[in-house]
Amino acid sequence: MVIAWIIVVSLFHFVNTQPFRDCGSKIGSLISLTVTPCDKTPCALYKGHNSTITIEFNTSETVKNGRISVHGVLAHVPVPFPLDNSDLCQFVSPTCPLINSIPKYTHTYTMFVKTSYPSLENEVVEKKFLR
Repeated sequence: MVIAWIIVVSLFHFVNTQPFRDCGSKIGSLISLTVTPCDKTPCALYKGHNSTITIEFNTSETVKNGRISVHGVLAHVPVPFPLDNSDLCQFVSPTCPLINSIPKYTHTYTMFVKTSYPSLENEVVEKKFLR
């Protein structure tokens, strides 16, 4: 089932100091998001280079396993970015299962931004954790 647990992260420039927002987490809360490298807000992912996205979050339910997906949004249509490894548990610390008694989890994923990916300027990038 692809619904249950979603953390969606939008990399937009807002009036406040946080360059992200949680767009609909169902059983977790977004604490922080960091993109490396990031030389200005909104952060850019550069083709032909690695980008690391680190998300701190918590969960209100037990999650035994899951997967991640990354999409760009072009004209309100999600455009998937294929990942070499989408296993959530390999990139989260502390590792799976995720339980609500642990106050913070850190998910770190480094991806190579392929030159074949579409260019999305000032658009949404969403990262979902699915179970």
